[in-house]
Amino acid sequence: MTATAMTATGMTPTGMTGTEILAMTLRAEAGDRPVRALEALAALVVNRARLAAEGAASRARFAPGFGPGFAPGFAPGVAPGGATGGRTPGGMGAAWAGLLPQVCRAPFLFGCWNPRHPHRAALLAVLRGPVVPSGGAQPAPRPDLLFEVCRRIACRAAGGGLPDPTAGATHWHDGCEMPGWAIGHIPSAEIGGLVFYRLVG
Repeated sequence: MTATAMTATGMTPTGMTGTEILAMTLRAEAGDRPVRALEALAALVVNRARLAAEGAASRARFAPGFGPGFAPGFAPGVAPGGATGGRTPGGMGAAWAGLLPQVCRAPFLFGCWNPRHPHRAALLAVLRGPVVPSGGAQPAPRPDLLFEVCRRIACRAAGGGLPDPTAGATHWHDGCEMPGWAIGHIPSAEIGGLVFYRLVG
């Protein structure tokens, strides 16, 4: 895990790829869910990133806060020299991968990025990593196996190789809740206790 910086308004990861930020988000928001739910949530992030890459208006809605230096066709959120060499497959249409960090941190999409949300503690735990025992011959800290699962799913999503089981969903909520914005909308999918909607109009 790379370094992070703390700001007055909250936590801002620095030096992290979009894949890492997506993996952290998945772990904090749904790490205890079935793999298919994690994959569905990752697909939702990709859907929003793809929409955001279509133009300034869509970017303001689905990936707010992305700076003016965004260059279509280049994926700054993908680690240089990775499987795609910093550029995702698909040319101009693949610019969405560089928007993954902003999609993950978009207001109200994933509560873990909000300082007072209950999922914040889970995100902080992922950032801190396993606690290293102090003293002599103590066992090494156990790796976070759930985070490793989330990392693999995030890699597939960022590389464009993750199928979308949500039918293009852009919004979601826990199946145990019914937020006001979801009233009157028909879900596009229900997967692993999560409910998904495609709201693009």
